[in-house]
Amino acid sequence: MSWRIFGVLTAALLIGACVTSGPTGNLSPPDAEEAARLNLDLGVSYFQQGKFEAALEKLDKSIEADPSNAAAYRVKALVYMRLGDSARAETSYRLAVRHGGDDQSALNDLAVYLCREEDGYEEALRLFDRSIEVPAYQYRHEVLTNAGKCAKQYDLVKAEEYLRRAVSISPQYPDALYHMADVAYQSEQYLPARAFIERCLTVTETEPVLLYLAWQIESALGDQVAAQTYRSRLLADFPDSSQAQQLMELQSDRG
Repeated sequence: MSWRIFGVLTAALLIGACVTSGPTGNLSPPDAEEAARLNLDLGVSYFQQGKFEAALEKLDKSIEADPSNAAAYRVKALVYMRLGDSARAETSYRLAVRHGGDDQSALNDLAVYLCREEDGYEEALRLFDRSIEVPAYQYRHEVLTNAGKCAKQYDLVKAEEYLRRAVSISPQYPDALYHMADVAYQSEQYLPARAFIERCLTVTETEPVLLYLAWQIESALGDQVAAQTYRSRLLADFPDSSQAQQLMELQSDRG
C-alpha cells in the first residue's frame, strides 16, 4: 500500500490535466490558453513515455503561455522526482500550490512530498488539512488516508484520527482499512486490527503486505491456526516477496 500522489492524484492529473488561470504574453487570451493546454498535454505524454527532457521543454512552454498554470508545475515536479532532483521538485510543488490556490491535488502532492522529509511533517499536515477542508472535494477520503500515513510515522493517535475519518467517508477504501489495521496493531489493539485487516482483505486483491500484517496480528492474538493460514498463503502465493523473506528470516531467528 503506497502513497497516492501518488495523489489523488497523479492519475487524475495525467488523465485530465487542465489550465485554469489567465494566460499572458503576446498571444491573444484564447490562443495562449490553447497553447498552454496543448503543451501541457504534450508534456504529460512525454512524461508517461519516460522522455523527461522533452516533457520539461513542453511544460516550460505551457508555463510561458500561462505563468499561473498550476497543473504544469505539478507535472514538472513529477518529472524532477523521476530525475532525482529533489530541490527542483520541491520548488515546482510549491509553485503549483502558490498558483493553484485551493487546488486540492497541488496541496496533497506537496504534503506527500514534505512528509518524506525529516523536517516537513508539521507543514505537511497543515497542507493536508487545507486540502481536506475544501468544500465538496470528492477525494477527501484519499487525502485523509495520506494524512494518516504521514502522521503514522510520528504520532499514532493523530494517524488514527485521520484514518477513522477516511473510513467513515469511504468504508470500503482498502488503503485506509490497511493503515487503520496497521495503526491498531502498532498500538497493541489487536482485536480492532483483526477486524480492519479482515475488512481490507474482502474488498481488495490480496497483496503480500496484507497477508504479512494479518499474520502479525493473528500471532499477537495467539491464534496459531489463523496465523499459519496467512503464513501458508503468503509463502505459497508470494514466495519471492520481501514480506515472505522477512517472515522466513524471523522464524529462522526464533529457531
